[in-house]
Amino acid sequence: MYAPDEARLGVLFSPLESLTKSSILTDCVLRLNLAEVAYQALHLVAILMK
Repeated sequence: MYAPDEARLGVLFSPLESLTKSSILTDCVLRLNLAEVAYQALHLVAILMK
């Protein structure tokens, strides 16, 4: 039995989860995106330091 807030969260996140098939996959994608952003930032800093 869900609490009302959890039910609302479930409604919000169920389309996301069905789209990506699992929250674990979503988590991995988010981590990869963060890693990509960090890499780009470091690359930019390296160019600026030259």
